[in-house]
Amino acid sequence: MVGIAAVISIPIGILAATYLAELDPDSRLASSARFLAKVLTGFPSILAGVFVYAILVLAMGSYSAWAGGISLAVLMLPTVVLTAEEAMKTVPRRMKDAARVTSAAEPRETATAQVPAAPSESPNTA
Repeated sequence: MVGIAAVISIPIGILAATYLAELDPDSRLASSARFLAKVLTGFPSILAGVFVYAILVLAMGSYSAWAGGISLAVLMLPTVVLTAEEAMKTVPRRMKDAARVTSAAEPRETATAQVPAAPSESPNTA
């Protein structure tokens, strides 16, 4: 179930963090997404389980690892988003500019320069 949750929440979380940190950090959507992620960090696990039970388990008619994985992904997603956003904010401006000078388009710059350069430990994990 943890593998299913990781496969769901890590890519979505990194894409959301990239949007929040680099593409449009001051928009109303970004502010709302940050607020929602911060609120969801305090989301009780029992409520996530009941939510997934009502949506997936009752619809499928049986318990499954997918339902558990999705429930875990709901709990993991806000942590991944907030931690990845903070890590991307710590990438030096020089590195971002160097990627642009080499004529990398913005999505490629983010994928090849910013994500690998983000530290593996952020202030949130200390």
